Amino acid sequence: MERAPDRRSDGYSVALFGAGQAAARRLGFDHAIPDRAVRDGSTHIVTRDGGRRPGLGFADLPGEQRMMLRGDVERAAFGALPGDVEIRYATRPTGIEQDESGVDVTLDHDGTERNPGG
Repeated sequence: MERAPDRRSDGYSVALFGAGQAAARRLGFDHAIPDRAVRDGSTHIVTRDGGRRPGLGFADLPGEQRMMLRGDVERAAFGALPGDVEIRYATRPTGIEQDESGVDVTLDHDGTERNPGG
């Protein structure tokens, strides 16, 4: 399910740390996410007078992290899906009920509430 009306490939910068990297591995698309971190020491802070001085970026944080754009993760995740997986856009859960027989989720699909399981 995706709340947006269609795929969104744009987005902001994302840092993927240990738990996120492990999740991407388990989901089978860690290899497809590029690392966009700049590790050449070129991160600078612009001072009030317009000057520059060396600064720290995400790549300078301890541990191993990967920098990417939100769209990088989206492309990798969609690329790993089997062909028979249904994606529902403009859809969000509005109710969840659980009992001994399972879970019922009520969805709002573009303004139309429905229970996909029956």
